[in-house]
Amino acid sequence: MRDGLPVRVLYSQVPELRRSLQTDLRGLLDSLRRWADTHYPDSATALVAHVFAITDPVPLHVSGTPIL
Repeated sequence: MRDGLPVRVLYSQVPELRRSLQTDLRGLLDSLRRWADTHYPDSATALVAHVFAITDPVPLHVSGTPIL
């Protein structure tokens, strides 16, 4: 069971919210890259690539059917 109030989002707001989230995640990845380059230069690329793999854009279509 979840605590707290539900969040209501208009369907028309979803694409912009998605883009905003992706921009924020890319900023986080840029910070991670700078940190990893400083502290773990030999594995920085692999670390950032692994984290980036979970932030790839969400497809807007599944089997030809729009989901947004």
